Amino acid sequence: MSELPGDVWRRIMVIGVENLVLDFEDLCRLSLICKRLYKLSNEDSLWSLMLHQDFYYDEEDGTIASKKDFYKLRYSQPYPHHPHHSIPLARARGIIFSLVNNPSIRSH
Repeated sequence: MSELPGDVWRRIMVIGVENLVLDFEDLCRLSLICKRLYKLSNEDSLWSLMLHQDFYYDEEDGTIASKKDFYKLRYSQPYPHHPHHSIPLARARGIIFSLVNNPSIRSH
């Protein structure tokens, strides 16, 4: 891990979030690996991206200092349009996409 520069790791994380490969749990797990990944996985720019994807986040909504803390707060609240449903919209789309494109499911 120490062989790759921080910018490369940051880009890997951004690509993972943008393509719905990494979710908030994955970023939290990455933060446990080492100090370097802890620092990178807690950057506000990464959590801001997740907020935009999952909750249609408006920068003016951010009254909490940390974007990660704000994400946790929004994730724990029910989705406003569906009171009994708290899964982020982008993650739900990613789950549906993976199910639809799974060859073993289509063959049945």
